[in-house]
Amino acid sequence: MERITSKELDQAIAYFKRGDARGALGPLQKHLKKHPEDLFNQIFFGHLMKECGMYKEALEFMIDFTRKHPDYEAGWHFLGVMYYKVGDYNNMDRAYSRFLEIEPAPSNTYTIEGRRLLKAGDRVGAKAAFLKAIEKDPDKFKPELHLMKMDEEAQKDPTGNEFDAIEAILARPATSPVGIAFQEFWKGQLEEKKGNPDAACTIYRKALMEGFVSDQVLVAYGLSLFEKKKFMQARYYWVDAMQEYPKCNIARFLLYLTGEGIGLDLDTPDGQATEAILSEIVLNQTDAEPWAKLALLMILQHDQQGVALAGKVADQLSGGTGARIP
Repeated sequence: MERITSKELDQAIAYFKRGDARGALGPLQKHLKKHPEDLFNQIFFGHLMKECGMYKEALEFMIDFTRKHPDYEAGWHFLGVMYYKVGDYNNMDRAYSRFLEIEPAPSNTYTIEGRRLLKAGDRVGAKAAFLKAIEKDPDKFKPELHLMKMDEEAQKDPTGNEFDAIEAILARPATSPVGIAFQEFWKGQLEEKKGNPDAACTIYRKALMEGFVSDQVLVAYGLSLFEKKKFMQARYYWVDAMQEYPKCNIARFLLYLTGEGIGLDLDTPDGQATEAILSEIVLNQTDAEPWAKLALLMILQHDQQGVALAGKVADQLSGGTGARIP
C-alpha cells in the first residue's frame, strides 16, 4: 500500500531522526488529524509515546487502535510490546497470539517464542528460538539483535570468563550488516583486552571501510585514533556517530570532553548540558571502563579539568566505588 505523506509527517520524521521523539509528537498528531486512515503512522505515534516514556498513554492508544482495526497485524505486535513494557505478560501473550493468527510467518513465531522464554529466564531456550527464527528468515535481523543482547550481557557477567564470552559472540555466524558490525566491534575489543591496540584499530578501520558501520565501531575507532594522538580524526568519527545515531550519548560526551575549551564550568549552559548527558549515560548503565581509560589519556595530556570530569563520570558509572584507572 502506498504510504501517505505530508509536510507535518516530514517534520515529525526529521525530529525523530535528531533523537527528539517529544518534538515529533506535535507534527505527527497534526498529520494524523488530516489523515486518520494512515494506520502505519498511527503506530509510529504510539512508538513515539513509548520513546518519551509515556507507557500508560501508549498502551491506551494501542488498545484503542486494535479495537478499531482488529485485522491490522502490526497493531497487535506493538500492543504486545507495550504490555511487555508495563509488565502485563498475560495480555502480552494474548496480543502476540493475535498477531501470529494474522501474520503466521515462522520467523515471527520463533522470535516471539524467544522473547517469552527470555522473559521467563530460559536463556538457552530463547537462544534456540532466535536461531530458529534467523534460519527461517535470514533477511530479518531482529532475532539476531536479541542474540547480540544476550551475548553482550554474558560478556559483562563478572563471574564468567570475558575472553570465552567474547569468543562465543565471534563464533556465531552473523547474517546481516548490523550483526557483522557488532562482531567486528567485539573482535577489536578482544584484541584490546589482549593488549594489541594496533590490531584493534585495524579491525575497526577495516569494518568501516567495508561498510559495516555501527555507533560502537565508530566510537571505538575514534578512541583508537585518540590514543595515537590523532585528535582531529578521532573527533571526526565521534561526530559521525552522533549524527548517524542521535542516541549515542557516549560520542556526544566524548565531543564535549575533548572539544575546544575543555574546562567546563558546571554552572554554565555547556556544563549543565554535560551534566544532563552524564545523567543519561548513568541511567543507561554504560560501562565505566572507557571513562577510566579516557581519564588516563587526559593525564597524559596534562589536562587536569579533563581528568576530573572523566574521573567523575567513571566514578558515577561504577556506582560510586571509584574508577580503576590503569
